[in-house]
Amino acid sequence: METALAARDTMRLFDLMVSEREYEEIVYPSLPAAHPPIDASFEAIWVTHFPDAYQGLLDVLRTYGGREVSILALRFDRPDQDLVNCTLHETSRVDIEVDGRREDDRRLFGSVIHAGGRWKVLSYPDS
Repeated sequence: METALAARDTMRLFDLMVSEREYEEIVYPSLPAAHPPIDASFEAIWVTHFPDAYQGLLDVLRTYGGREVSILALRFDRPDQDLVNCTLHETSRVDIEVDGRREDDRRLFGSVIHAGGRWKVLSYPDS
């Protein structure tokens, strides 16, 4: 992530985010809204998730793109959730160094999942 921000690499940041296919195969089946009584379709959930997540990516890139960013510490506001196919880590907070200056308690990304030995950004923070 740090390298992608320094290079203003939108595609790399996008690749770090859960893709539509990964969301459908890994995240969606574990969501309560995907089951009765709500029984929402994948498309209905994805169309509400993706635009906000992508806008958050653009906001992070606008704030930190082209800058030297180092993540010093990472923590999550909520306990980890085992969603069968993955572990959800919600509401991240990071301490970072930006261009040589420390910034504590920032939202560089939102929630992340851990599945199949890989970490992926589920969302970037919304405005």
